[in-house]
This record gives sequence, structure tokens and C-alpha cells, in this order.
Amino acid sequence: MKKKTFNRVFAMFSAVLMLVGMFPSVPAAVVAAESTGSEGTAVAKKAYVMDAADLKAEQFGAEGKVTEDIKVGTDGYFTVAAKGGKNSLKTLADKLECNMGEYSQALNLGGGLNTSTGQAGITFTTTEPVKVIAYVAVKSVKDKHSFQYAKAGAKATSIEMENDTSIVNKIEFNLDEAGQYWLGGNNGGNFLYVEVQSRLPEYTVDGATVDASKFGADGKLIADDTLSGFFNVYKNGDKTKLVTGQSVAYGKETLTTSLRLDGSPSFADGKEKSAITFTAKQDFRLTLVAAQKGSGVPELQYAKDGGATVTLADAVFEKGTAAKYTVELPAGTYKLGSKNGLDIFDMSVKYIEKYEMNANDLDVSNAGEDGKFKVTADTAVGTDGYFTVAGKGSKNVFIKLAAPAEYKGVTYNNKLQLSGATKLADGTATIKVNVEKTAKITLVAAAKGASGEGTNLIYAKTGVTSGTAIGQLGVTDEIGTYTLENVKPGTYYIGSAKGADIYDIKVEYDPEENKQAVAWDTVEAPVINSVTTDADGNFVVNFTSVIDELKGAENVKVTMLEGGYEVSTVNVKAQTDSVTFTPLWSGDYTFTAVAQRVGAADKSSGAYSYGAYTLAVRKPVITWAQNKGNGSVYLDWVNIEDADSYAVSYREAGSTGDFTYAVKDLAASQADYTVTGLEAGKSYEFKIEATRNSDGFVANSVATVEVKKDADQKWYVATVGSAQKTNAVITAEDGTVTKYDLDSQEQTANKQNNVEALDISNTSGTIEIASQTSGKISDDEDGFSYYYTKIDPDTENFKLSATFTVTDTSKTPDNQTGFGVVAADTLGINNWGKVDYVHKYFNYASSMVYSSKSKTACMRNVTGYTSADSSNNDGVDRVVTKKDFKAATSFAADSTYEFSLEKTDEGYTAVCNGEELKNTDNSFTSVQEDGTVVVGVMVSRKIGVKISNIKFTKSESKGITSNDKGDDKITPSGRVYSSNTVGAASYEFIYVPNCDGTLKVTGSDGKTEERVLSAGDAARVNVAVNIGDNKISYTYAPKASDKITSTDELKGDVTVKRATYGEENGVLIVSPDGTKDGDATEAKPLNLATAVQYAQPGQTIVLKDGTYKDWISIQRSVSGTASRMITLVAENTGKAVFEGCSLSIIGDYWHVYGIYVKDSSGVGIQISGNNNIVEMCTVEHAANSGIQISRSGSADNKTGIKYKLWPTDNLVKNCESFDNCDAGRNDADGFAAKLTCGNGNRFYGCISHNNIDDGWDLYAKSVSGEIGLVTIENCVAYNNGWLTTDDITDPNYEYGEGNGFKLGGGYLKGGHVLKNSITFDNHAKGITSNSCPDIKIYDCTSYNNSIKNSAYNVGLNTKDSNRKEWVVKGLISLNNDKNTKLDDLIPFALHSEDNYIYNGSASYNNLGVEATKDWFVNVDTSVLPTRNEDGTINMHGLLELNETAPANSGARLDVTSAEAKSVKPSTVAPGKVEKPEINVKEDAPATNVNYDFADVLTDDEWEAYKNGENVQITVEVKNADTTVTEDVQKLVEEKVTEEIKGGVIGQYIDLSIIKKVGDKDPVLAENTKQPVTFSVTVPEKLVKSDREYSIVRFHDGVAEVIKDANTETVDGKLVITFSTSKFSTYAIVYKDKVDNKPGNDDNNKGDTPTVPTQPTTPSTGDKTDNTTPDNSNNGNADGSTGDVATAPSTESGEGATTGDTARPVVYAVLAMMAAGLVLSVVVYDNKKKRI
Repeated sequence: MKKKTFNRVFAMFSAVLMLVGMFPSVPAAVVAAESTGSEGTAVAKKAYVMDAADLKAEQFGAEGKVTEDIKVGTDGYFTVAAKGGKNSLKTLADKLECNMGEYSQALNLGGGLNTSTGQAGITFTTTEPVKVIAYVAVKSVKDKHSFQYAKAGAKATSIEMENDTSIVNKIEFNLDEAGQYWLGGNNGGNFLYVEVQSRLPEYTVDGATVDASKFGADGKLIADDTLSGFFNVYKNGDKTKLVTGQSVAYGKETLTTSLRLDGSPSFADGKEKSAITFTAKQDFRLTLVAAQKGSGVPELQYAKDGGATVTLADAVFEKGTAAKYTVELPAGTYKLGSKNGLDIFDMSVKYIEKYEMNANDLDVSNAGEDGKFKVTADTAVGTDGYFTVAGKGSKNVFIKLAAPAEYKGVTYNNKLQLSGATKLADGTATIKVNVEKTAKITLVAAAKGASGEGTNLIYAKTGVTSGTAIGQLGVTDEIGTYTLENVKPGTYYIGSAKGADIYDIKVEYDPEENKQAVAWDTVEAPVINSVTTDADGNFVVNFTSVIDELKGAENVKVTMLEGGYEVSTVNVKAQTDSVTFTPLWSGDYTFTAVAQRVGAADKSSGAYSYGAYTLAVRKPVITWAQNKGNGSVYLDWVNIEDADSYAVSYREAGSTGDFTYAVKDLAASQADYTVTGLEAGKSYEFKIEATRNSDGFVANSVATVEVKKDADQKWYVATVGSAQKTNAVITAEDGTVTKYDLDSQEQTANKQNNVEALDISNTSGTIEIASQTSGKISDDEDGFSYYYTKIDPDTENFKLSATFTVTDTSKTPDNQTGFGVVAADTLGINNWGKVDYVHKYFNYASSMVYSSKSKTACMRNVTGYTSADSSNNDGVDRVVTKKDFKAATSFAADSTYEFSLEKTDEGYTAVCNGEELKNTDNSFTSVQEDGTVVVGVMVSRKIGVKISNIKFTKSESKGITSNDKGDDKITPSGRVYSSNTVGAASYEFIYVPNCDGTLKVTGSDGKTEERVLSAGDAARVNVAVNIGDNKISYTYAPKASDKITSTDELKGDVTVKRATYGEENGVLIVSPDGTKDGDATEAKPLNLATAVQYAQPGQTIVLKDGTYKDWISIQRSVSGTASRMITLVAENTGKAVFEGCSLSIIGDYWHVYGIYVKDSSGVGIQISGNNNIVEMCTVEHAANSGIQISRSGSADNKTGIKYKLWPTDNLVKNCESFDNCDAGRNDADGFAAKLTCGNGNRFYGCISHNNIDDGWDLYAKSVSGEIGLVTIENCVAYNNGWLTTDDITDPNYEYGEGNGFKLGGGYLKGGHVLKNSITFDNHAKGITSNSCPDIKIYDCTSYNNSIKNSAYNVGLNTKDSNRKEWVVKGLISLNNDKNTKLDDLIPFALHSEDNYIYNGSASYNNLGVEATKDWFVNVDTSVLPTRNEDGTINMHGLLELNETAPANSGARLDVTSAEAKSVKPSTVAPGKVEKPEINVKEDAPATNVNYDFADVLTDDEWEAYKNGENVQITVEVKNADTTVTEDVQKLVEEKVTEEIKGGVIGQYIDLSIIKKVGDKDPVLAENTKQPVTFSVTVPEKLVKSDREYSIVRFHDGVAEVIKDANTETVDGKLVITFSTSKFSTYAIVYKDKVDNKPGNDDNNKGDTPTVPTQPTTPSTGDKTDNTTPDNSNNGNADGSTGDVATAPSTESGEGATTGDTARPVVYAVLAMMAAGLVLSVVVYDNKKKRI
């Protein structure tokens, strides 16, 4: 019988039965019910609804009572029973709300359900499985309320309800059998809504319930079979197994039985292996609960309908812990498997219903030239024509977009425009949707033009004239997502009062999508119950929290901190009660647990402390297990630093018995052992125990090894050191191809860097290693792709040779590229934890070619490392030795090399193309790891190489030998850092020795200065020079020591030429056609090279407009001073163009303003001196970094920073740098302060964009050490990683690195500060610590970085062993998942109220507040920053925060302060300075003064002088005995009593400096920039033998003794000399000397002082001269010279050299006079004097 006919007959039969009254009425079944479609076709309904809101009073009796059975709901599907008169339609006193709406009435079931009679129930009948959804509230408060359902006459099933009449309970359950069912409650209830839905098929296979009879005793599938009637499995290869007895965690469950796919799949028809196949007849949701089965990381894969294999990269499964993975897929026939196999504990295929209209699928083929097609008749669109676009009024239009619209990773080429106001009465300007069961509707839409901005999308059931708001539309073209949950069945119109642009609409009948989470305020904060340690010394944090996205938190982040800094955080996403942390050092730890839900405030447990933790012994991980044959296995394990002994034991694999000890109490020095007497063919577990005697701690490590009869030699492929990726292809001798893809990048989920590989040694097999951008062969670290094996160096020598052929140079090899044969001390991987790329410090011997700058191959050896942890380089002096082969090298494609490396009893022998080099030492490859040497072929960085003819042989070794007799003694030498031209009358001679000794420097005037120095000290000696050549001689006498080879004196001469041009503080005119014979005037301009050789402090060099093509180096000895900077200024900003050349500033105190540098073949502007300012300059298209701060010369870290031979305290202000690109496209930054720079360097107001490498780079290297703190403030970085001239639309375009702000390197500290700055649209990270562990970020905005999904928006990273001392405050990090789906890499401990952190899709603070684009004036990044006339940055509203943004977050660029603005230096002649007048008033002591007038002027006064204003300075000295106040006298007297015991105040004087600049009124100076030196004659009345004198100053309410005051006799007068920068009241204090002869008690008597007969030059106090740049022609004792004035060059990113200006001024302590009177002058801050 046809189904339709049967259904009708069945319906009639039911009616007859009802009339007879034998049974309660039974409605039609779900699938039987029919409705007539538009074409008259019978259609089965998908849901039946009883909605109390639709019930009519006329259906019920008096007072709403049910007096006879009533049919209600869709097609009368439900029957409300009249039995017992318990049911009624009830008007609610208080309205009830639930997901389905607001209710004022309910169907009241007034008593307990009777499933036999139907009393107090509602019934329906179904002929297929269904899902029931009900919304019910209790009708009164009882002890216990339950919802109940049951098959007619059967026992009821109860579901507990909230005992609160105001709470609506959502009830969901499935009915699997056909039949009649009753609904009710144990005490009745108020029923608001009931929906019975048809259920789509679901197929499940569960490991715990699978039919075990299909599998043999060994767990292997017996034959091809079908599971659960749906899933096909295959015996082929015996790779499908049922594995029992497991213990795998899944939330709070422990899973024991899995369906194992025991290897990588084969999807070939008829040859399926390790695969599951099935056919889904409609779209479905695939759900897996699975875990990693072995060491190989699984990669879930499928092939659909015979197509290509697809990898589900977001499916992540780990070993020991099961994870749930869900994906929605379209109908089809599928073959499913996993690379490296998988343990499947549960698998289900559930059919789903989803209907979608994507505007890209609209038919716009008939659109007009304007791209528009008007819809004039109702048109079905979307899946199966599910949606209807109304044709009424022709108000709907299909539009082909002129430019694609992007939203959340989707590109839209079309849109559906509702172009007019929606009319609900007739459907004008609407989309019609027929919802067949409770659904979720999602729209992607935008406002239609400006008139539609802010209007609501609305929906309404047909026939209803008022719409309900869905959501408010944004501004024009601002696409958004709008969602309706729990839409009841019915036909709806969707539209807007002013139209809308629709890009996508989706209707989902998916119950899982409709679940609602409980209110966040009802979720409890986590509680940490305990923190304990396990047997391995790990912390186990036990906590309580509900982790369920519906019932509690979406996730809980548990954080471990030490010393207040985060060590690590575990993000828990599934229900569990504990997490484990591995601490990295001893200390006091704290732990927090924070519950999170997107958009809600974090809930924290508070801190839980665990103090005084002692670090556990590290595990002695077995790194090599090798069969030696005849039942012997050689084991080598990691040397553990704090282990006192080892033990080795074993047992058969799978046994639960005790281990048998092969050896106990093995010495700590022997971390390897050979176990003998094992049975071949069996597998054994080997355990190594490491014991620490101090506390008895025992750490152990276990590895399983299959023992073989014959010896083996396994080979592996690995990614070691700093390399992050390996793609290798091995072609075996028989032609079999095997691929090895390893990846340890930050964003890679399943990291893997070491796998066993096919052995092709001594065969014709080949391995081809693909080119990668990571890894390096450099002077401070290494990283490469490696094909290797291992040998025991104590017993085995080896020889490894191979042919290397270059196959790919498309990435452009650079100076860190290399390949060859390498024998390494240890494998550069993490032996204890997660895969990373920081284990890059290891010793090795090699025969290789490296660096595009190198001309020959070499034998390259690296030594110095001692730690078994190859991430540890603390305190290491890395030594790289290199011996060159004669053969020339080339990285050109098809270049071929024959390399070999051999370990012999005498050392290592390297061969390249037949040429041999030797090293008589092999001990250095057995320091970090003493039991094995890693031997293999390697390829590193930006080159692809095919390796063939791999020959590997071993021979007997007599052991490890060190035959080199190194001499550790130092050969004394020194270097002169000063240069050989100067314009000033004083020349600073700078000398640095490499050993202790005494330096003597003699000037051309015959005067000699002497300095006692230690190794690495920098002596700075000021020497007077005259016009012309000056010979300066020096002698260095090394101090006798057994550490040096000789004490012979080092002697040398430096010829320094002094010349002067122009007037003091005057202007020098320079032009492109100026000559060295010019006089620096407008009439006869000077050439620039000469001007910078002889400029004097205070002078200004004016660059006339034009093009300058000479390389300019401002040398170290040509420097200004703090008060008199030398200025180099373009007459017109940007018009003095340095083309094809660059500017290097090695001198100090230079102010460079307004120059434009372009097309330099090196660094554009290099700053190597100190206290320089580079302002309003632009660098374009340099072949290296645009503006870089780094050393000139070779000063090491200690000398460079301490003595400022590394550039210090420089300012780069309001500059722009762009389009800089080096040949390798990986080293040219916009701005850099890297590798070798000192403290206090600062970038302010700068813009860096379109540089091939980074916007800013603060890179440091371990070999050169930490650099000084750098500050970047008020700056902008954007579009870095490509050039303005590049075509990035080319699909083959390769970006540079492209970080915005890169703030470190080498895992070294720097403490760098990024403040109030903006970064956007950079290719890589907007902000990155680049491994620096202590950067600070304040008030910054990072927007839409990581173009092409390349990186994080903000990423703070360092190695685990570093303390993460980062500070982040006021950060707004905003991005979208089109750019990157990666969470910001920021310690969770730094999430706070003022930090808005990107989570892969949106940005939130810890209060759940989301950062949005609405906070900014605009986010149109096509509108780029420019510069205002005053030098400040004009963002044109881009990323400028408006009033809606939080006040304490994000960048607000300063455009108003004086600091932010640039003022062009004067280019006119300065004013005149009147000879300083000294006005000594009556009764005041005679006084002389020594000072530089520039030190007295403020910056504004100096600028006025430089702009032509005249200056008059008067020094006034007054007797203040009668004017000093009692309060001042009291404070001075207290200071005298405190510090000068027995001191007497002799006289008060007042010292004043009065300045008059131009026509302004005279002003009194309270302070000066530099100290002024006074020589005050002691009044005769105070002079007495045996008396000492002091000076006490009173200033700003503070009395203090001037420490450096000196008393001496000058021309028969006693004179006190002192320096001060504070001007007010002083006191001369004296003290009679005590006679300290034995037995003499007289405090007023003592030895007679010796009075000097020769006066000394007045001290200059703390006033110092400045340093200047080096030249190349200085004669140094060791033959070296000063810095060479050549084009800056770089190595591994280090370009310009740097020099230091601040010379430590060494003053000898002046001898105190034997006859002692102490004279003290106290300065009093008088009230303002009127002039």
C-alpha cells in the first residue's frame, strides 16, 4: 500500500475509534500529517506546535475548564484530556518569559499525570522517532516538581524542574519508538509551548559498545565489515583494530576502548586501508572523540566522492587525553582516516538541515551596465529555493558589486538590496522565509546608503502588520551579523523600514545551535582547592569550576606565577578538576584560576601560594637507543647537571613486574650504558633513574626498544635550533618516495621536529630539502634541516660524505644561508617539553659552505657550550673558528659540492671537492652530551638542496682526544678610538687596552697625562691642540701578570689636524658644488666633507638646496657639547638630498635637521655617537635600514655601554623612513637601534612604512650581549613587509618579515619601552617582543596586522627559561579573523581592565567589554598619515580615538606639546656676547669666575642668541651677613654641626648671575645647565694657620656642603675654588685643626699646615668636554686604527658601527692642605631680586 493511502486510511480509522469512545482521540503521526504545497504536492510537516499564546478561550468551557477532550496546536495534533477536569486555560497573574516569547496565559495541567487514563495530561501520537521541546513552569511551590512523559499506559519518566513559579523550564528529550505519548507533571504545571519535531537520522559507533565479535583476539579486524549499519571498515594491512584496556582522560571520564586506525590511510578504491567509509545522503555533522595513538601527531583527513584528500588542520588530538572534534560537511560518499593513525572512542554522523542564500549565488547575468537587476516577480533563491525574494513593487534588486566586499574572511561579489521601505501587509521589499520547525536565522547585512544608517532590520509573521526588531544596522557599507534565536514555525517577512543590503541569510534547524547558556551571574568563580607536587616535581593544581559553555564557563585559565610574573597558563576548555605545571626554577609560586565567557567579566579564584619550592631533578631522557647485536642495546641519555648518580633497569614491554637493574650507582659523569643479555625479537622498557643525594630526589625516564639480532643504525629527519620548518623528500634506491614535513612554528598546533626516516646511506637514494625562510648559520646561533644518525664517540669514529646540488634559490640566499656535513655535540631540540625553536646553542664540527658574502667553503667549528639544555647560553663565550678551502663558492642553481667530514683519533678532517683541512681536536663535540655525536647533512635558510651519494662508514675509536694545546694568554694590545681631525682647541684622546696597565699621553705641547687602567677601560684624555698638525704620543705599560704574553710597552702616535672655519658659534655655508678651498660663506661655500671634519662646538652648517653624492662620516673627535651642539641643517627642509650615499654620525652632540636621504647602498643615516638629535629627516630606498643606531668600531658590550663607545642618549625625532630594502629582502628596517647600542636612545614622532623587513628593529645577539634601553614614543608603523612599488596582488609575491615594532632579539633583556604609538596593516605582528623578556608597552593601538594570516596582532614571546617580565598597560589590539585567527600572544596575567586583547575573532578586556571600530574617528587605512608643518603627525582621523573610547587605553598621538613639535634651527649669524662683567659689591670678598656663557643660557635663550640676539651676562657677588634670615641661618648652622664638626660660619655671601638677551628684561638665573666655577678669596679676618675651609650652599630650602671645594694660595692670597649650578646664598665655614699628636688633648691645636706656593688651575667641577667620531688613520699600538669613514655596512642585521660620547672625566683628588682652616661658603636662595 502506498504510504499516502495508508496514512489517510489510518486517519479515518482513528476518527471512527474516537466516535465509538473506546480510546482517547489519536492525532495523525508526524510523518503522516500532510499539507498541500503551492503545486498541490503532499508535504510532510517537520514539526507540530502547541503554543499557549495561540489558544482561544472559546475552545474551553466555563472558567477555561476542559470539559471534553480538545484538539489544539498544528492541525489539531495535540489532544488535551478532559478526564478528571484537571486541565484548563489559565490567565497568568504575572507574565512569564522564555526563549519562545512572553506569555500571559498557559495551558494549566492541574494535577498529577495518569498515563493510563490521561488525567491531567496532553497527548499525541507519532509513527517515527521525534524530539520533544517543552517550556513549562510549576503552577505552585511544592517540595518537588517534575515534568513527566510516558508511552500510554507505561511508567512515566520524570525530569526535575525549578521549584519557582516565575522560572520557565526548558525540557528536551527524544522519543525513539512510535506510539501514543502523554505529557504532564507529578504536580501538573503551566505549559507554555510544546513542539514535536521530526528527527533526522544519526549514526554512531562507540568503542565501548562496538560489536567485538568482528575483531580477533589480537584486536585486528577479521574481515571487511560494516559497523552500526553505516560505517564501513577494512582489514587491508591489519590496520583497523579494537584496542581495549586503555586509560585515556576525557573530561571527568576515563575511556578504555577505541577503534584504532593504526597508521596513515589509503583511500584508493579497493585498497582502502586504515580508513572508514560511509555515504551521507544529506548535509551532516561529523563528531569524533579521539586521541593520538602513538608518537606521530595525527592529521585528520578525508576524501569526498573520489576527490582529492583534504586535511582538517583544526582537528587537534593529543596523546593520553581525548578531545572532541566537530565539523559540518555536505552530502556525499566519504573516506576518512588520519595520517599517523588515530584512536577513535566515539564517532557519529548526524544529518542536519540548513538553508542558505549567499548573495554570490544570485543570478546577475541579466544585470544592466550599472550591475543591477530588478526583481519584478517572486523569485525563489538559496538552498532548494527555500527563500522567496518578493517581486511586489520591484523594490528588491540583485546587484553585482563594483568592488568586492570583505567580511569575516568571506568575499562578496554581489548583494541583494531591499531598496525600499518594507510593507508587511503585502511583502513589498522583503524576503519571505517559511520556518518549518524552531530555527535560528542569521543575516549578514548592511545599511542601504546614508538614509538607512541606524535603522532596524525587522521580521514578522505573515498577516502581522507590526514588525519585531532583529538588530540595528550600522553605517553605510559596514557589514554586520544579525541573529534570531528560537524562531517558531511559521512564514515570516524580513525587511527594514529604509531598506537594507543583504549578503547572506541562513536558516538552521539544528537543536544544538539553539541551546542557551545559563546567566553568567549565576556561575560561581573557580576555587583552587590545593596545589601539590607529583613524583616528578611538577605542580598539580586541583580546582573546582563548571566548564561547560551552557552550564558554566566557556573555559578556565589556570596560571602559574613566580615572583609576580607569569610562568605559564593552561587554558582548560573541557570539564576537569586539575592541571599540571612543570616549574623551571626554584622559588615562591602563586596560582590563579580564571573562568571566562566571551563578553562577560572574568571570574577569578584569587591567588593560591606555594612557597619555597625546590626545583626537581630533570628527567634523564633517553636520546639514543641502538641495537648493537646479539641482545645488546646501547643507551645514551641527557646529562643531568644536579644528578649524583644513575641507575639503569629494564623489563619486557607490557609487563607489570619489577624492573631488573643492569647497573646501580653509575657515576654522574657517565650518562650512557650498554645493556646486554637481552632476547632478540622482544621489546623492552628501559628506565634511567637520576638521583640527587642532597634531598634523595629521583627522576626517571622510560623508553621502549625492540631488541634485534643484528646491529642497526637508524637515521632521522629533524628541524633543529632556530629552524622552524622542514620539507624533505627521500627517494629510495627503488624509486619509493617518502615525504617528511616538520613544523615548529608558533602558530602550528601539532608541532613536530624529529622523526625516524628511511636510511639511504651507502645507496643511490637521495634526499631533497626544500628552501625555508627560517634557520640560520650565524655568529651567535644555528638552525637547519638535518638528516642524521648518531655514533658513540668513545668507541666509534666515522666518515660521512655526500654530494650537494643547489636546486632552488628563489628566496635569495643571504649571509645566513648554508649547507654541508655537520657533527654536533647534541641535537638542537627540546628533550623535556613541547617542540620549539629556541634550542639553538650547540657545539659542532662541519665541512660546509655558508653566507652569500663568503667566497669559499670552509671547515667551521663552534665551541664553548657546556649545558645539556641547548636553549641555555648563559655565561657562554661562544667561539667560532673557520678555516677556508681554496675553491670559490656559489649559491647559484645547479652548483655542486662534494663535502665530507671524518672523526679520527686525532680530531676532525673536512674535505670540500677533494681539498682537505684538519682540526686536531674532537673533544668539543662531547661536552654537552658525552655519549653520542650527531652526524648528518644539513641545509639552512633560503636555499633548496638535493643531497646524493651519501656514504657513511664507522671504525673503531680509541676515545675522545684533545690534541690542541691552546694558549690562553693574552697578547697585550690597545685601540685608539678618537679620530684625527678636530675644529675645537681641545682634543679628546680615547684609548682602550685589553689588559691592565698604565697609559701615558703626551700632547704636542709636551704635557703628559697618566691613567691607570684595567682591561676594557676607556681612557679619555683631553689634549690641547693648535691650528695645523699636532703629534700626540702615547705609551701603554702592561701590568705584569701570568695572563699576558709580554709586559713590553705599547707605543704609538696620532697626528691630529686642527683647522677652523667661520666664527665661534657661527654659520658655515655648504653647497653641493662647494669646495674644500671655500671659506664657508655664501660667496665661497665649503664642501660638506670638509665642514664636518673641522666644525666647532656651537657652529651651524647650513646645507644649500641640491643633491649631495659624497658619503659623509662625522668622526668621533668632531663633537659639540651639551651647551653648544653642532647643527647640520637643510636650508629648506627636504631639499638637501643625499643621493646614493649616506650620513654616518660618530661624533657627539650633533643636531641634524631636515635632510633627505635616498637610494643609499647601505644604511641611510647611521648614528654611532652620543647625545645626537636627528630631526625632520627622511630616508627612502636605502639598501639597508633607513636610520640605525649602532656602534662604530669594535668595542665590546662592557666597554661600549660603560664608557659610551656604544651610541647613547640619541634622539630621532619626527623622521620618516620607507621603501628600504636589502638584496636578501630580510634586513632593511625603517628604524633600528640594534646589536650594539647603549642606553637612553629614543625615537619620537617618527613614521615607518613599507620597509621590507620591520618598521622598528631593536634586535640583540648573544655574542654581542644586551643593548641599552630604547624608547619609542608617539610613533606610527604601517604596511611593513612590502614596498610601495611592489605588486602585492601578484599571487607569487613573497613578503618580507614585516613587523611593525620589533622590540628585541636573542632572548636578551632590554627593558625597551613602546609608548603611545600606533601600528596597523603590517604583514606580520604589529608589536612583537621578538624574544626580549622585559619590554614595556604603554597606551598603544595595534590594528589589523598579520596580513595574509601570517602571525599575531601582538606577540610577546621568549624562551621558557626566561622570566617573563613584560609590562602591558593601556593596549588596544583589534583585528579580524580574515587577517589572523591567532589569539594575541600575551601572558594571561596581563589581561586587565585597560588592556583589550584580541582572541582570534574579537577583542575584550577582563571585564568582558569588547573593543570596536566605533571607538575610532575612522578605520579607513587607505587614508595614510602625513606630517603637519610643525612636524607633528596628522592621522586624518585614522585610528584616532573618539569620546566613546575608554580614556585609559590606546594611543592618542601628541600634536600640541612643544616636545611633539619641531622648530627649525637658525641659519643666520648669531648675536654678540658682551664680555662677562663681575660685579663684586662692597664688603664682599674678591671673586673670579670661570664658565662658558652657553652653559648659563637656557635652550630658548641659546636659540635667541643663535637667531641674532645679543647676550649680556653679569656675575654679582654681595656680602649677605646682614640680609640672611634667621631661618636660613638656623638651617645652615644645623648642616655645619652635622657635617663639619667644630665648624664656624665666617661669612655669608650672595652669588647671582644676571642675563639679558636681546631687548628682553634682565633675568636672574637660579640654575645653569652646567656648573660655573668660582674662586673666592678668603677675607683676611678669617685667615689663620691650622684652619680648614668649606663652602655650604643654601638653595630651594636645602643646605648642603659642597664636596669638591678646594683651598690654595694664589698670589699670596688664600682662595677657595668650587663649582656650582645653583645660585643663591653661600656660607664660608672654617674649622681650626685639632692637634692629633700622641698625648695632646687640645682640640684647637695640631700640626702646622703646608701652604702651596704655586696656584692650581681652577677646577671645572662636573663640567666635561664631549667625545667625537673616529677616523681610520689613527696609529694604534697593535696596528689597528680608529673608525673608518666609509659606507656603513651590516652583518646579520648589524649595519652602522657606533661610538660613545660621554667620556668619564677623571679628576685627581686635590691634596688637602696640611695647615688646616676650613672655609665654607653657604649659598642662600634670596627672595627674587629686582633688576
